[in-house]
Amino acid sequence: MSNATKHGVKGRVYLTPEQVLLAARQFGCARFVYNHLLNFSQTRYSHNKTKTSPAQRSLELTKIKDRVALAPRSQRPIVTADRACFRYRVQELVRLLDG
Repeated sequence: MSNATKHGVKGRVYLTPEQVLLAARQFGCARFVYNHLLNFSQTRYSHNKTKTSPAQRSLELTKIKDRVALAPRSQRPIVTADRACFRYRVQELVRLLDG
């Protein structure tokens, strides 16, 4: 094993307004999935006192994908969750980019 030193890198990204929307959507989807799987694992542990394996989380993620794909567009959780908060954040990001 080597004793390699870890280094951090700081950077800045300048996004176009279209990229801001895509990035906000991507982060929103990731947050939704993370929170859902965290709740799934915590609920399972509180009821059964057993930990959730990666295979069980993967199966739950597949169930989420199936539910979202089959739901009408207006009822998809990724679209409807925190809609007002999402709009506000996007408006703020666009305002910051426009200067």
